[in-house]
Amino acid sequence: GNNVTSVRLGARIPVTQTGSGAVLVNQLSFEKRDAICDQIKTATREQIEVFKEAVTQVHKFGYCVSPSMVIAGVQNISVPIADYSGKVIAALTIPFIQRLINQNDPDLDTAAKAMQLAGEKVSNSLGANAALSI
Repeated sequence: GNNVTSVRLGARIPVTQTGSGAVLVNQLSFEKRDAICDQIKTATREQIEVFKEAVTQVHKFGYCVSPSMVIAGVQNISVPIADYSGKVIAALTIPFIQRLINQNDPDLDTAAKAMQLAGEKVSNSLGANAALSI
C-alpha cells in the first residue's frame, strides 16, 4: 500500500521506549525492572510511566497495546514469543495506524487479537510449554 511504517534493521531503541521491551521486561523481578528504567538516562518520567503501564498490560493480559514513543499517532501491539520451557525469549510487535480511507481495515482490537494468535502460533512452533507437559 501507500503507507509504510518500519524500523531499520539493526536500529537501537532504548528498551523502555518499546512494546517489545515491555514484553521482555515483564518476566523480570520488580527490582530488575526498576534497575533497567534507572539505567536509561534519556527517558523522561512520562516515558517511564507509559512503559510501566505497558508492562502491567503484559502481566494482566499477556500482550500490550501502547503508544509509540518513536512515531506520533502509532499504537504498538506487542506479544510474547515463548520457547519449549514457557520462557519468553522474544517479542513480536507491529505498529497500528487507523486508516481513514479504507473502512474494511481491522480496528485496534481485531489487530490485537490477530497478534495474540500469531504469537501463540510462533510459540507453539517453537514447542512452547512442551517441557511443562512432561
